[in-house]
Formats: sequence, structure tokens, C-alpha cells
Amino acid sequence: MKDESRHVAFGVLSLADHYRDMAPGELADREEFVIYACELMRNRLVGDQISSVMGWNRDEVKRVVLDSAPAQVFRRMLFARVVPNLRRLGLLTPRVREAFERLGILEFEHADPEAQDRALGLA
Repeated sequence: MKDESRHVAFGVLSLADHYRDMAPGELADREEFVIYACELMRNRLVGDQISSVMGWNRDEVKRVVLDSAPAQVFRRMLFARVVPNLRRLGLLTPRVREAFERLGILEFEHADPEAQDRALGLA
């Protein structure tokens, strides 16, 4: 975990200037990737496989799983790290902000991953 925390911090420092000077077309590609990746992360582990095998209603299982306390905690922990780092990189553009608002993860924009690392003894 300490190594991963350092890798992320290094990546943010290393990439900030790169994204700041990126051509508009390349930035649009990055926006698309960021939105798609966050949608996948938000919607993963929602019981799709088990609901299909068991013959359960897929939408109902997904709703129950997404509304469950453990799933909410998982998403909070994940996006409290991802979203502020994207902001630091300059990738929290109006288009990404709109998508994140729709996904319900924009609230993490001002979270402090370093403080989280310190609280976990990783910094």
C-alpha cells in the first residue's frame, strides 16, 4: 500500500504538466477514457454474474448491491482517491465534472488522499 501510494503521488506530479499542455483532441480522448473507466469502476461488482446464474432479476440485484452499505463504503474509498487526483491533473474538465455529477462521485473533488494515507499510516 505504501508503494502504491508513492506511485500514485509520483504519477500525479509527473503528469500534471503533460496534461496541462495537451492538445484539445488528445484531452478529449483522455476525458472519454476517464469517464468510461470511472463508470466501469462504479458499476463493477454489482452481482451481474451471480444474478444471471441464479436466475434472479439482474436490475433488482444491481440496485440492492449498489444501495448496500459495503458497496457504498467501497465506492467512497475508491473515488475519494481517484477524483481529487484527476482534479490535480487538470482532468476534471466541465465534461468530466458533468459525468461525475451524474455518477454521484463529484462530491470527492476536494478529498485529500494524502491525509487518508497518513491516517492509514501509509505516508
